[in-house]
Amino acid sequence: MDSAQWSDGYLDAPMMPDRVNVTRCGNCHAIYWVEDAHGVGNVPETRYEDREVLVKRKWWFGHRKEKHSEVIVSPLMELPEMEQLDTPGMLEALERLPLNPGENREEHLRMRIRWAYNHRFRSDPNAAATAEEEAANKANLERLLSLVDPNGDQEKFKSAGLLLELGRFGDARAIVSGIEDERLFRFRDSYIEAADRAQSKVFLLRDDRYRQMR
Repeated sequence: MDSAQWSDGYLDAPMMPDRVNVTRCGNCHAIYWVEDAHGVGNVPETRYEDREVLVKRKWWFGHRKEKHSEVIVSPLMELPEMEQLDTPGMLEALERLPLNPGENREEHLRMRIRWAYNHRFRSDPNAAATAEEEAANKANLERLLSLVDPNGDQEKFKSAGLLLELGRFGDARAIVSGIEDERLFRFRDSYIEAADRAQSKVFLLRDDRYRQMR
């Protein structure tokens, strides 16, 4: 698969659809959770229908019947696609929408805010952020960390990544060192190496794009 996995959990996979969980209405501009939207009816899909038509004969008088396939285009083709919110939209969603504890909605929003902040560093590790952006990002990371219960291996990776970005390298190393599944050792070791290097910027864990190019 043409994809790249990053230490903050972001998967760069252009061929995979990026599921939209929260979006903004194109008409009233209100933000809403997609799964909370109320259905107002069913929109038919595009379909093909065969029908008989009379066709005039070319070389003699009269007509003959032929079957023609007609495309009935779905109205969905004319509807705008749902789009991911930008960072201001995600922040607005945090303030205005029900977060429903237990459904990981706050974590979802804060994770996407984190990814948006980190995108600048994926192509340029030396990219800069303003003091205001850094402060807002730190507050978001600290809140995210409080939402993660590092009992499972995936949660340990998630916690370690957050701790690295917060500059808590010893804590990150300690948590990720608790992973004992040998299948995950190469990823565990990447986090440990990052902690030993005091690497606070996001970094690549796996890049299948590079292997395919080779």
